[in-house]
Amino acid sequence: MKKYLGFAKRLLVLATPVIASSLVATTPARAATFALSEAQFVLSNFSINPEDVLVDTETFSNAISFSGQPGASADANAEALFFPIEGDPKKSVAFNLSESIAIGSRTDDFAIAESTATIAGFSFLVPKGGTFSFDFDGLLNLATFIHNSSLGSAVADGIIALTIFEENSDTLLDFIFVDGQIATSGGEDFLTLSNSDNFFFTRQSLTKLFGGNEEFAQADLAGRYSRTFAEPTRLRLEEVKFNRALVKVPDNTNGLILMIAGGMMFVLTKTRVFKFLISANRD
Repeated sequence: MKKYLGFAKRLLVLATPVIASSLVATTPARAATFALSEAQFVLSNFSINPEDVLVDTETFSNAISFSGQPGASADANAEALFFPIEGDPKKSVAFNLSESIAIGSRTDDFAIAESTATIAGFSFLVPKGGTFSFDFDGLLNLATFIHNSSLGSAVADGIIALTIFEENSDTLLDFIFVDGQIATSGGEDFLTLSNSDNFFFTRQSLTKLFGGNEEFAQADLAGRYSRTFAEPTRLRLEEVKFNRALVKVPDNTNGLILMIAGGMMFVLTKTRVFKFLISANRD
């Protein structure tokens, strides 16, 4: 399993510029637009198994060419798995990924793709003086391309949120939060990573290639979480990611309506994630 996940991650890293280049090359040179948002996360080598697990995925996509000619496309995919190995938590693995791609090849194209993937473990029972720990490995890729800024725009958003709660009181104890956006052209570009204590990074990098008609951003992180509890504690772990890709032409009212309607899943879920960060900052 570890060997496969390592290969999958390397493939994801290598595939992003290749996919972008090949898709752009196949679209008309006058008005090609492309947006990609993808992420994955792996949790492994647990010290304690959960009593129960949950996985969930959601996707949304819509593509319209207002001229009636084919040219716009949108694709959203998500997967989530959690495999607790009874009696051997070090072999337990949780994994999820989500990918959203939007492409426009004409001046009247609109496309939006959104995906979300969640993994959760409930009732990790830590004894008095015990330690809860696990390894983590995550990646967020964002890429956009537009041939001509006067003919359209491309936006890629992505979030990764890993949270650990005291289950009985629903108190947030620790978190990792990755938030990124690239908007080509003229929009806000950013990529941030924040975390609480008890996360120990072996790899932590943010790559930002902002500006111009081609943009790219990547967050790459790995390490181990470890926390010792003085009293018996029941924990809940959640990892959720959201990815959105959007391409549209300027001043397109119909496209804006579709963007708002389809984008509610992303906006509402992102708002929910920010709530725990606000709470954590107040603490």
